[in-house]
Amino acid sequence: MAEVYGQFDYPLVYNEQNTWSRLMNAPTEWLMNTLEDYEGVEWDDLSLKMSWITAGMLNSALIAIKLACCSDQTGMARFDDDLLWFTEAGLIAISCINALAVFMATKTYRMFNHDKRSRPISQNVRLVDKNQVDPEWTHSGLGACLTLAIQYVFKSAHQQISEDLVWELSMWNPSSFTLNLFIFFSPVQALVLHGIDKDNYQYYLVVAAVVCMQVYVLINTYINHLQDKQIVFEEVSYEYNYKFVYPRIFKRKISRRCQTEAYDGAHCPEIQDRDPAESESISSDDTQSTIGTPE
Repeated sequence: MAEVYGQFDYPLVYNEQNTWSRLMNAPTEWLMNTLEDYEGVEWDDLSLKMSWITAGMLNSALIAIKLACCSDQTGMARFDDDLLWFTEAGLIAISCINALAVFMATKTYRMFNHDKRSRPISQNVRLVDKNQVDPEWTHSGLGACLTLAIQYVFKSAHQQISEDLVWELSMWNPSSFTLNLFIFFSPVQALVLHGIDKDNYQYYLVVAAVVCMQVYVLINTYINHLQDKQIVFEEVSYEYNYKFVYPRIFKRKISRRCQTEAYDGAHCPEIQDRDPAESESISSDDTQSTIGTPE
């Protein structure tokens, strides 16, 4: 520690760190900076960019493999090279697995205040014990399919309604990465690219691009439709609360003030009605009752 006297004659204290101290503190400082950068990352934008890069790499790899398999001039079979065949099959399997991950990704909500005897208008609801805690693997992917199949086989025709049962809604909730990867590398597109050879690759590439654009337009149009419905719902809810709920909760109160003067009788000659907002804006001296002197 050292003291340096500044402009106003009081000591300014600063730390003197030698090289060894800086080296010892460097890992901690680097870790803190990394954690700060990690917390500030926009994960949605990063997932969107990574999905585009991944989809481009998968499409390019599949096209390159198909052209490499058909580049020979001897008319050999398309899958003579086992390595290329397994690589192509792996790329198509990645597309199919990603499609399953997109459609099976769900998030569960339990409606504790909903009437147990009135089933919600949805195919994705079921009655569960409110104290039941399901493992995470049963909410998405193959675990969700297996769980639904078991429940369908062992479900009873007339389930007993009890106080411990609540409705559970499984809502579709795909991640932005898997959804965008499905748009630009869907199983249909992968199967279209599977038919490429050296004679028709121009046509198949155009068909694959058309399939990609069709899926992109369809999904984004539906997402915009859901967002528009959410906006309309929020606006209707706001108007209902503004017109019918808020006036009943925040009732208008009247501030009454009596000003006394020289008069005969015990009644109050002047009663003034004030709005609460107007009463709050009046200073403390004005809000006190004034007493007039008789003439």
